[in-house]
Order: sequence, then C-alpha cells, then structure tokens
Amino acid sequence: MSDSPRTYFLEDLLSHEVRQWVPERIRRVLVPCGALEAHGSTGLATDTIIPVGLAERLAPRLDAFIAPAIPFGVLRTLRRYPGSVGLETDTYTRLMTEVGEGLLASGFQEIIFLNGHAGNRTPLKEAAYELHVKHGAFALVYDWYMEPFDGFAGVYDAPGGHSGAVETGMVLAVRPEAAPGELWRPEDAGVLNPAISAYPAPYPIMLMEEDRGLPDFDPEKAKRLLDIITNTAAEGLRRVLDRWESLGKTGPPPRDME
Repeated sequence: MSDSPRTYFLEDLLSHEVRQWVPERIRRVLVPCGALEAHGSTGLATDTIIPVGLAERLAPRLDAFIAPAIPFGVLRTLRRYPGSVGLETDTYTRLMTEVGEGLLASGFQEIIFLNGHAGNRTPLKEAAYELHVKHGAFALVYDWYMEPFDGFAGVYDAPGGHSGAVETGMVLAVRPEAAPGELWRPEDAGVLNPAISAYPAPYPIMLMEEDRGLPDFDPEKAKRLLDIITNTAAEGLRRVLDRWESLGKTGPPPRDME
C-alpha cells in the first residue's frame, strides 16, 4: 500500500479503501463547516469555500481525510438577503452530532470541525463535546477567523470584519471566481453600531472601522494571506493532536469531566 491515499477527499474513495486506511493508517477526519449567506464582496458560499480550501491544504500535513462539506449553517442577521438559507441552532447541533457519530462508526477516532461561519461556533462546540462525552471521540472546533490579526497584519491594514479584507482575500485565493471584484458595491459596506441589534443587518459587509479593512482583490496579497493562515492553522492543530497522543484512546470519559 502507498504511504498516502490516492485522494484525501472521503467522498471520492471507495468503501473498501476507507476500510484499508481507517483507523490503522489514518484515524482523523476534517469536516468543513460553512453556510449559505450573503457576503457582499464574495459568493454566498464564502463560509464553506474557505474551510474547504484550508482542509485541502491541511489534510496531507495532518494525516487526515476530508469529509464532504456541510454547506448550511445557523444564520441570524442576514437571513433576509436573497440566497441566504439557514438552519436553527437545535437542528444544526443535531445534524453535526449525527454526522460525527457516522464518522466514528466508520472508524475515525479524531474529528476536526473546520468552521468558517461564526453562527456555527456554539452548536459545533456542543456537538464536539457530545461526541467526546458519549462516544469517547477526540473532537475539536477550529474557527480560522478567530486567529489574531497580528499574525497577518502585514498583508492588510485591518481585518475588516464580515466580508472585509481578510475574508475576501481568503476566497480570492481559494476560488477566484467567487470573488468578482468588479461587482462589489461600496454601499453594501458599513460599520455596525454595537448599541443596535438589527434583523436583518443593514450591511452584508460589516466593518470594524470606517473605511479600513475594505474588500481587497489583490491576488498576491490573497495568496500570502492563505499561506499564513494555513501554516498558523497547521501549527496550532498539530500542537493539540500531539497532546492527544499522550492521552491515548481509552473510551468515553465520565459525564462530569470537561
């Protein structure tokens, strides 16, 4: 058998190939988690495109297969915008828990949810915890957009927030056709007032500071950003995975352990 699988995408493998590799050779799986939501500067699937792109680059470095992406997530402020399709929190938590259970049944022991949408964060953490407590899985949630901006401040002047410079750059690097720079409209960008919670939000491009971190469509900057975030993600995840090695696989922990 080869030292690496012919593909890291689980959906492209034959069933007996999974049996050959999991869990003896590969015991972990990356699950890209996204949403279908208005962004203003990039496509509706932005929150899915980015974690899929990261998964493709991380899989060989982490010895992990890639599960099919979950393209719908929990939406709040942008549900009213055309093309946005969301799930309720309870529905999403159950969905991700059952997806995880199915992956465990196939032999995977470690599940890494690669999340690209802030609305998914809390239910994903709940699903990961349930998989750990009920089934003894080693599970984590990685939110790439939570990485400190200081790590890639040399690329853009500010992160920009939702659909700002950083998120636009990531889509541009991974799937350029979903970042048509000539189509974005400045009137779709604005700074939200923290004293106001509006449903729907007045802008799909939500800036943190006025006129800073606006969508940037420079492909060279985008490539640099993707490289930085990929390396940062790989290093951070590897530290956790290495620590997991020392804990072994001993089955479900007591219910009161966290």
